[in-house]
Amino acid sequence: MPLLSKKPYLFVVGTRKKERPANKVRRARIFNSVLAVLGVLVVIWSVQYSRIRAERKQALVEILRMQDAVRKFRLDHERCPHELAELGYPPAGGEPYYRRGFTDPWNSPYDMACPGRTLSESADITSAGPDRERYTEDDVKPH
Repeated sequence: MPLLSKKPYLFVVGTRKKERPANKVRRARIFNSVLAVLGVLVVIWSVQYSRIRAERKQALVEILRMQDAVRKFRLDHERCPHELAELGYPPAGGEPYYRRGFTDPWNSPYDMACPGRTLSESADITSAGPDRERYTEDDVKPH
C-alpha cells in the first residue's frame, strides 16, 4: 500500500468558542469596577485610621509631658500655673518647663484643671480630640 493512496485527514484549526452573552460581560465589568472601588475605599480608610491613631498617641504623649511640667512648676513656685502658656515663660524667668506649643494635633488648645481631680500634685490636662468638641467620646485624656 502506497502512502499517497490514503486520504489525508483534515484538521480543524481555530474552532469557534461559545461567545458569552453581552449581559454576562457587562455584569462582570460592573463587578470588577465595584471591587476596585471597594479596594480603594479600604486603602483610604486604613490610611485615615492610622493617621488619627498616630495623632491621638502624639496628643497623649504631649499631655503626659505637660503634666510632668506642671508638677515641676508646682514644686518650684508652690502654686498652680494660671494657664499652660506659663509653663513656657515662668514668672521668675529661668528655663521653661515646657518648650512645645500648647495646641493638640488638631490645632485646638489643651484644657487644664489645676489642681487635678485625679492627679492632685499635678493637673488634669485633656484634648478635645479629632472632632474638636469638649466632653465627647473621642476626647484624649491619660486616665
